[in-house]
Amino acid sequence: PFAASWPVDAIVAENGAVAMVRQPEAPLQRTGPAAQSDAVRVHPMGPGGPVLAKIYQQDAATRAAQYARMQEVLAGIERDIPGARRATDSAGRECDIAIDHSEFVQLPQPAIDAVVQRMRAEGMHATVSSIHVNGWYGEHDKLAGARWIVRALFGRTLDAEIGRWVYVGDSTNDQKMFEAFPHSVGVAN
Repeated sequence: PFAASWPVDAIVAENGAVAMVRQPEAPLQRTGPAAQSDAVRVHPMGPGGPVLAKIYQQDAATRAAQYARMQEVLAGIERDIPGARRATDSAGRECDIAIDHSEFVQLPQPAIDAVVQRMRAEGMHATVSSIHVNGWYGEHDKLAGARWIVRALFGRTLDAEIGRWVYVGDSTNDQKMFEAFPHSVGVAN
């Protein structure tokens, strides 16, 4: 909900799988794969206020199958790795899972390593951020998500104009973004 008040065109989330896009009264214009899918949900932010549309890189059937599998992996991690607990924002996640390691829980490094190993053994991508271990299925990542949303919203190619953009990140899982963007800022979380 707070994101609707930010002066941005879109917020890419869940390791590039999802974007929350400010939608005025006019319908969201989409190009690329999102335009041919059922990949939009609209969230009104209050009477007369802005609306956020959620758009996805994957279709609903793919997301549903991956979500079910991720929930099984998440339950197994919580059951089998002592101290491992899902992140407090897990209820809002649709395209990835997150294990808290430093936000509200202090998970020791061997447990963090075990979570990453378990996710990868289950065929997931896994990254460690400053507060979570994130896992997901699919070929998206933060950089692919940034490229996707620039193409979908503006009909442009991010790489052709990347020198005009600035990336701000706070974590080791932002490495691809820091490498791709000539102008980037690393901040403390």
